[in-house]
Order: sequence, then structure tokens, then C-alpha cells
Amino acid sequence: MADFMLDNFGSIFILTPKTKQAKAFLEEVVDPEAIWYGQGLAIEPRYVEDFVLRMQEEEGFTVE
Repeated sequence: MADFMLDNFGSIFILTPKTKQAKAFLEEVVDPEAIWYGQGLAIEPRYVEDFVLRMQEEEGFTVE
């Protein structure tokens, strides 16, 4: 199972943590005023590639 699920809704991406470690990571690094959609973090398309690549390369998380 991947650590995160990434869904593309065109104008917004939703990054949903699927493991306890992934959830803890988001709680640690994401601004408290960030926008959440259910259990997922809303990310603008212009930021999603860099954010996901950093999570994968620097933290070792997997994303599907």
C-alpha cells in the first residue's frame, strides 16, 4: 500500500495520507491554515509536482 493517494480534480489536487507515518508527516510540515478536503490536503496544480517529488526523494514516501 502506498503512503499517499493523489487525486487530480483538474483545478486542485487532493493528497490523502494512507498510513500513520504519512499523516504525521503532513501534520508536521503543512501550515495549520492549509485547506483540507476531508482527510486530504488540497494542493494547487502549480505546487503539486515539487511537493510530491520532495516527499518521495527526501522522505521516502510512496504515492499512487
